[in-house]
Amino acid sequence: MSEFKVGLIIMNLLKMSVVFLFGFAAAFMLGDNVQQIRSVESVVSIDDNKTVALHAQIAQLTEENNQLREQVAILELPIEAAQATSFSVPSGASSQQSTEQITPKPALSAQVKKSMQVFEVKPVVFALSSELKLQGEQNNVLEQLLTKKAQADFESWQALSERLEQQPDNHEYYRQLYNEEIIQNSAEYRQSIASTLTAEQLEQYQVYERGQAQLTVSQKQSILAHSVSQLNLSAFQQQEIERLSEQVYSVSQEIDLGSTGSPYANPSVSTDFEKLSQIKALFTQEQLNKLRL
Repeated sequence: MSEFKVGLIIMNLLKMSVVFLFGFAAAFMLGDNVQQIRSVESVVSIDDNKTVALHAQIAQLTEENNQLREQVAILELPIEAAQATSFSVPSGASSQQSTEQITPKPALSAQVKKSMQVFEVKPVVFALSSELKLQGEQNNVLEQLLTKKAQADFESWQALSERLEQQPDNHEYYRQLYNEEIIQNSAEYRQSIASTLTAEQLEQYQVYERGQAQLTVSQKQSILAHSVSQLNLSAFQQQEIERLSEQVYSVSQEIDLGSTGSPYANPSVSTDFEKLSQIKALFTQEQLNKLRL
């Protein structure tokens, strides 16, 4: 299995784990408002049995995610950085093949979309309602548009995954197609939301997105620091890791509206994979084994 495909699988697993993990945060935040939770359950038509089953899945995935998130900060390979700016159509792939819709696996697709609706979109809309002082129908329209974007981003990601399963050697070409689709999804969302929000609300929305990106940077830095804190590091290792860690994650210069609430969108945080590789190179084989890398 290629290094790219391994990285892709790990990233996809992490994203799905984070979708469920954020559910706990959303449930905790809204826990004091029982009527609000009942309203959410009514909207998404989740009966009691399905809710219990979903919570059981969340508990299992959260335990696995605690270990996975610690490893990914170091295990991340330069997948994004390796993408070429130019590409050619893969041999044997016609224009019809390159643009055709690849149908996601129905069961998985429905599960992920429902999870994103409850655990990603709704908490963001809840926060934006207060941040932007949304009025009346603005809340409903924002939720509909953000849900549509999150689902479109997921479908683009899953199409990429399935294309790579069919033709793994053409990852650069298919990754470029994926990036173009994500950019188009963001443009359509921005255009649609502009007709719903005022100019001032759009500016506040951008501030919100940047604040969330900065929070993500802090979280990633904390995860990275925690993942190496269990190791018996030398003074030199500690000094170098501390120096490099500050340069690994940063807020992207351009942040698309709708990034928060859509886990399969382009990340609002940039990762310096070269710095991550330098950190990884500092570890001894014993330390790598302890990190299970």
